[in-house]
Amino acid sequence: MSTGTPITLKFVTEIKEGLRKENVAFDANGLYYIKGNNTYLQFDEEQEAGTVKTVIKISEKEVLILRSGQVKMRQVYRKNETTNGSFQNQLGTFDLKTKTNNIEFKWYKNSR
Repeated sequence: MSTGTPITLKFVTEIKEGLRKENVAFDANGLYYIKGNNTYLQFDEEQEAGTVKTVIKISEKEVLILRSGQVKMRQVYRKNETTNGSFQNQLGTFDLKTKTNNIEFKWYKNSR
């Protein structure tokens, strides 16, 4: 991992597809760092199939999630926009089309 400030993060995603709604949430230890005008979060997600390395790049207008390892994914999120991305796992590669209604992140200094 890159050098940065060690953090504990809670990652929560709400996925809606038609009438189906799914929440994905997990806690992870990782790193927080700033490079240029962008903020980065880097962490490993342990899954049944193995480790997935995740980098989240947060800029003023968008969030980019890059995943590698047992899952490969590239997806950009922009508020009130539809964006294209890709997801690959042991079953194959899938094109993603994502409509982002809102992006929210909260920083808690010195929280436990």
